[in-house]
Amino acid sequence: MPEAMRVAVVTPYYQEATETLQRCVDSVRAQTHAALVHYCVADGFPRHDLLDGAPRLRHIVLPNAHANYGATPRGIGAQCALADGMDVVCFLDADNLFEPDHVASLVETYARARARGTPADAVF
Repeated sequence: MPEAMRVAVVTPYYQEATETLQRCVDSVRAQTHAALVHYCVADGFPRHDLLDGAPRLRHIVLPNAHANYGATPRGIGAQCALADGMDVVCFLDADNLFEPDHVASLVETYARARARGTPADAVF
């Protein structure tokens, strides 16, 4: 059986409310695709109480805010994911969420396209 595609979800966050950030993290934690790592990147205001020690989560803390709407934390999160050998990097803003089968359905769609010989790039 082929090895599962390793998926990274990068979430930049700044000063979101506890409930908002928790909802985002919980939605990634609930994903049915097992080969997944969530990179939460604090843009100057880390939430250690919510993020440290969570399974399948890497918490990256930037020392100060960058005032560029999350571009710097997204880039740093993506670079860390690629350095960790992830096959796919996707982005989820802290005020959004995934349904439980979201990542699995995209990985499956990608695999079907590749099996048919169809070039398949995905952005989500």
